[in-house]
Amino acid sequence: MLRFFILGCAVLFGSMSSADYPCEQRDLYSVPNSALRYLPVHDQDGAGICYAGAASTVANAYLMKHLVFSSPVVHPLYAGFLESRSYLPEYVQVTNGRSSRIEKRSDYDDTLNSGSTRNALSQISTEGFCGAADLELRLRDFKKAGNFKTTTEMLAYLDVAYRGVHEAHRHRLTRGRFKREFAPDCNTKNADTWLAINNLAGVAQTEVLRRLFTNCVRFKPPIPETKSTYGTDVQVAEHVRKSLNNAAPLAVSINCFNSFSNHPGDDPTISYVRDKRGTPYRRRKDCRHSSDGMHSLVIAGQKSIGGSCHYLLRNSWGATWRGGGASACSCETRSGQYKDDCTRKEAKTFLGCWYKRSEVLTNTNMVDSLE
Repeated sequence: MLRFFILGCAVLFGSMSSADYPCEQRDLYSVPNSALRYLPVHDQDGAGICYAGAASTVANAYLMKHLVFSSPVVHPLYAGFLESRSYLPEYVQVTNGRSSRIEKRSDYDDTLNSGSTRNALSQISTEGFCGAADLELRLRDFKKAGNFKTTTEMLAYLDVAYRGVHEAHRHRLTRGRFKREFAPDCNTKNADTWLAINNLAGVAQTEVLRRLFTNCVRFKPPIPETKSTYGTDVQVAEHVRKSLNNAAPLAVSINCFNSFSNHPGDDPTISYVRDKRGTPYRRRKDCRHSSDGMHSLVIAGQKSIGGSCHYLLRNSWGATWRGGGASACSCETRSGQYKDDCTRKEAKTFLGCWYKRSEVLTNTNMVDSLE
């Protein structure tokens, strides 16, 4: 009889749709002593490290919640660095012009562009991390030489400098274009000189970072294994509910991020497509443009707006991001107060935007949390 009851519960749970799932109100920004209020909103500026920003936010929130640290210590750059080096092969094929050779992995590691939030969190948990303040000191001289305003500008330039040497025959983003479109105030000549003096000219992003981060003071506090859910909408919604009730933000990996930027062709119809390995995954039919693809954000809240359940999504596109298609956006006001629905005039810093839960779940690939 008990066996039948358990089976019946599983059947009922599996047949429930996300629209029928309860919508418990929970906003982690409004929680007393919320760690999220003290974490800066990252701006990856197209560098492809959204996964690292999401991973560092989740990790810092956990460490600050459990009073291991009183301020953010996991740098998104180091989260990306750990993730990028976690699965690199021992030997790699190096292409320079028309020649190609196999070399032992050293100066030809990959870039930080694109990665897995889950993998980054796992690496932080198992390998530990170097403190954010220490890393900024190690990056200071190079950033000053190139007059890079942000770490993202510096990271993008390292990629430009490397690709320009080793992939000049198919490299489109030249130093001149980089300066015009991405960092108009940077000094590329001084940056090149600094790299050359330090024997880093023509070296890939991750190898430059490895050398800069050598012998940094590493912390390895107790961090639990990453909890991940890749399943039905209801299973994902249940994971989100439990994590938010535990005051733990979640990293969410979504397909077709243009649907969160007010893309003019949004179509909520799901299509199932296959990647190069033949693995099926969910993707919306409007994901047909070059800028469509995977993106990582942080879920920081849940509430009902206009009768529909919404998630509060924290992005990595800077403190002025106010996503298109959102029902509302939360902010820190100019008077220093938190408000879950802000206008541009009220906002000093936008902290996230509210999107319909059904819209988020339609695009969700996986959610990850530390609890």
